[in-house]
Parts: sequence; C-alpha cells; structure tokens
Amino acid sequence: MNKSIYICAAAAMMLASCSNDEVVEQAQENAISFRSMMGTNTRGVVADVSNLNTLCVTAYQGTNLYLDNIIYQKDGTGFFNSAKPYYWPETGELTFTVLSGNWSGTRDFTSSTEQWMKNVTINNDIAKQEDMTYVSNVIGTKATNGKVGVPLEMKHALAQIQISAKNENKNYAYKVKGIRIYSALGGGDFDFKNEEWHTNGTYMCYETTYDTPIDLTETVQSIMGKAGNAIVLPHIVEAWDGKQSSGGSFEIPLSLNPADQNAFVGSYISVLVNIQMKLGATVYPDKVGGYAWAAVPVSFEWEKGKKYVYTLDFTNGAGKVDPMDPGTDWDASKDPAKADPILGGLIRFGVTVSEWGTDDKNVDLKDSEKFDVTVDGWRDETKDAPLQ
Repeated sequence: MNKSIYICAAAAMMLASCSNDEVVEQAQENAISFRSMMGTNTRGVVADVSNLNTLCVTAYQGTNLYLDNIIYQKDGTGFFNSAKPYYWPETGELTFTVLSGNWSGTRDFTSSTEQWMKNVTINNDIAKQEDMTYVSNVIGTKATNGKVGVPLEMKHALAQIQISAKNENKNYAYKVKGIRIYSALGGGDFDFKNEEWHTNGTYMCYETTYDTPIDLTETVQSIMGKAGNAIVLPHIVEAWDGKQSSGGSFEIPLSLNPADQNAFVGSYISVLVNIQMKLGATVYPDKVGGYAWAAVPVSFEWEKGKKYVYTLDFTNGAGKVDPMDPGTDWDASKDPAKADPILGGLIRFGVTVSEWGTDDKNVDLKDSEKFDVTVDGWRDETKDAPLQ
C-alpha cells in the first residue's frame, strides 16, 4: 500500500494583522508540518515517501506568494518540519506545489501559474540516478484542513526501466556484466502547473556495468545489477534500424553532444555479454574470458509514473554487435563487424508496462516474429509488431 503525505496544520489563534502576502509566525506546536501516513490510494504513479527526507514547499494565496520554496526536513517521528513555523491565513485558500529535495535543474517559479524546473538532467550512470517526485495544484484552507490536514500524494515525474533476460538454449552459456539504454533523452524542462515535460532533444546513453557476472538461465531475471532500475525522462524514440551508417561504420562517440547524437537516429538496448559453447569454446567475443556489447533495436515510448520491464530472450539468437562501441574486448579482425549479427537470429524481446509500484508480469514470447506489449493498471491494450 502506498504512502501519502499530509500537510497537518493544527488549529491556532491567528494574528489579526495577517495579510494575503505575509506568513504569520506563532508558537512552534501550531505550525504547518508534514507527516507520512498510510493511504488507501494504490495507484502506482503515487510515490512511496518512506525514503524522502526533504520536501520543498511553495504556496500561493490567489496570485500572492505565501510560502517560497520552504525546506521541510523529516524528523525521527516521520514528521516534516521547517526551521521556523508557518501558518494558515485566516481566510482564503492556499495552492501548494511540493517537490522532493533531489531535483536537478534550476527552479523557476515566477507566479502562481508559471512554475518550472528548467534544465533538468539525468545522470548517464544508472547507479547515480534518482527518482524526482512532486505534487502540484493542491488546494487547502484553514477551515477545511486546519485540523485534519491537506492530503498530498507525491507523483513520479520520471519513468522507471528494468531490463531482464533469459536463455533456454542448452548449447550456449551466456554471462552478462552490464546493460546500456541508448538514445535516451538527457534533459528537459518540467512544467509543474500542467504536469508535463518539454524536452530539449539531447540524447545520451545510460549505462551500468558490474564485476560479478549474471548467468542467464531459462528463468527470467533482472540484469540491472546492484545499480537497480534506470530512471529516465518520458519521451518517444524510434528504434534503430539495425543497419550501419551509409559510410559502413559508426564513428560517433557515446557523448552528450546533441550534434553527435543527432547523426545517429534510433534507440536500442545493449548487453555486455560473454557467450560460450557449453563445452567451453568461445563464441563472442573471440577473446577468451572477454565481454562485448550485443544490441537489440527497441523503440521507446515512456510516460511519467510508469515502469517498463523489457525481457530479452537469448534462446534463438544474440542480437547484433553494438553499432556505437562494442567494448575493449571486441576485436574487429576476429569478431563480427559493428551492427552485424552475432549468433543465429535476433534477440527476441517483450515489454510490460505498469503503474510504478505495481506487480510486474513477464512476457512469454512464443511467436518468433512478434513481441507483445501489455499495459497493466493504466489501460488494457496489446500491440503486435515485427522484430527489427
């Protein structure tokens, strides 16, 4: 069950001189505070606040600024308190916008209707990515909420990505030591009043690698490693077409430079893998004990508050050599060329979409020419599309 945050404002005697643009201070025990409570709303888009320690609160009374980015810290009892107390106005309503304290970017709140976080960026190291949460357009008054509090349900501004994999082919052994998500957007501006992203078109590669390999089996398992799931900006990108550039090779670096990234259009998931025959012969890369990147074209259609689980099936193939950077163990003179098939057919994949926080379902792929997309808890829909 998800948690909700409540603004708790105890009823107190207000100073007679309280005006619309002035916050009145009174005794500490009567101040507006925040506390986490168990709620009945089970929508996955609502964030679990148990790991939140800092909240940033802005409130307007009409068009007048009432609370300006006030910092609330969680104490040992689960309450969030500001360094000094702030109180309800005697009359009129307050409109709240509350953010978690870990947002990147530049806060740009200029009025009651223009509230933005500009130049938000996502770390390309998956292990360092953070969930950014918010709630906006919440109304409260002293008469209605002074004693019972104003319920605030924090929402995820980003999407969550998990890569899982399996292998049912008894002739090959797969070991995985990392994943890449290529052509993910690296930045944008978030409009809190309209609750929507305005992205800046800068593409990047999200990556995580780990020392202890994961052995793929017939059981689907996450291959995200200790970094956990990726946190990404919502956007839509068409899948890589699986081909090399017109020049026959890719020379574009894995950088954040949009001029570089725009020269290569298309998205894919890549896995840092070692493939051997069951009897021990090396398959990919040719280097004994080496690991190289294997890619599968995947289109991205991500929405905020959603969790996407991509399940890669290596049973009938290992995809194509990563077209951008196959890795240091890849040998151009011995291994397949960039964007060439590695082994047998393509990696088959399925993706499930659910509200963030709901149970995941693994996609069992039976048809080698299709993948299934199912949507749980948001809308019921199944799509079929040919593998690239």
